[in-house]
Parts: sequence; C-alpha cells; structure tokens
Amino acid sequence: MIHNFNIELDPLKGPVSAAFVNQNCIDLQSAFDYIRHLPYGRNSDKSNLLTIFQEQKGTCSTKHAALKQMLDEQEFKGFELVLGIFKMDETYHEGVGALLKNYHLNYIPEAHNYLKFHGEIMDCTSITSTPDQFQNKLMFEEYIRHDQINTYKIELHKKFLSLWLESEKNKIPYTLEDIWQIREACISVLSQ
Repeated sequence: MIHNFNIELDPLKGPVSAAFVNQNCIDLQSAFDYIRHLPYGRNSDKSNLLTIFQEQKGTCSTKHAALKQMLDEQEFKGFELVLGIFKMDETYHEGVGALLKNYHLNYIPEAHNYLKFHGEIMDCTSITSTPDQFQNKLMFEEYIRHDQINTYKIELHKKFLSLWLESEKNKIPYTLEDIWQIREACISVLSQ
C-alpha cells in the first residue's frame, strides 16, 4: 500500500522532532528515509533516543523508538511501535545461518522492533529491510511504548526464549545463557 507521508514536521513539537528537522527531515517521508539510511549499530545509551542523531547509527529498537516518539510528538495517528519475536535464520540475513548451523540450530527466536501503520508493517531498520524478511516467521507480537525498548524488551525476549527452550528441551541442549550468547554472535554478524 502506498501512503502519502509528505506531511511537514513541526520542530517545536518536541526534542526528537527537532532533531529530525536538524537533519533536514522536513516531512514524515524524509524522516523515514533518514532512519532507513542510518547504519545499523548499537547506541551507547538506548534510553536517550537523541543518541542516534549524535552517533549517526541505530538498531531496530532505537530507530523505530525515535520514529514513534517523533510521531507521538507530532500527534500523527495510526502508528504503533511493535515488539515482535520471529524465527531468525539464514533467510533473514546472510551469515546468520552458517553460525546457527555450527550450533545445530535451524533458527533462534529474535526480538525485532518495527512500526505498524493501521496494521501494515513498516520496517525502517535499513534500506533493504522489508516485512517479507520476517512477517511469515513471527511467533509473537506486542505493541509497546518507545521507552520499553531497553529493559522491558530484554526481559520479554529472555522469558520467550526460556519458554521456547522448555518446549524444545528434547531437541536443544542449550541453557538460556548459551542461547543468549549465540544470539549475541548473530547480532555481531548483523552489524558487519
């Protein structure tokens, strides 16, 4: 579905809105494009969404949380920030499959943040990110606030992984700590 997001941003509506306008994002579409083009990388302070502008990088969490905060500041309706958990495998990102194969895993449940606009998934993680990469592999979805991308997201992800490991205990010989370390190695592959 094609949407017209050429709606002008008001920098006086809030700090994240002002940060977008300072990056020459004059409308909503240019803000989405700006976020898509930022390199993927972890930020030094996920609780301060302005770090994505200072460090010129971000993850799915910080990028989409910054967009959601700006959308809220601008009072744009119909947008939700989503925490989804999907089956991350080779088809999601080249290189992840080889790493998972070393551990005899076909996939690992991974948490991912994205937006929904009137129920339609919008993934602004990178210029190549599309919902097709994960939407058919979704295991869980929940709407969250922009300030829930840190502790809440990690706790929910670990709880989900624990339940998954329990349900797969006859097939997967790893502890939660083991799976978290394998996941971290996958994230390193994504950051390259």
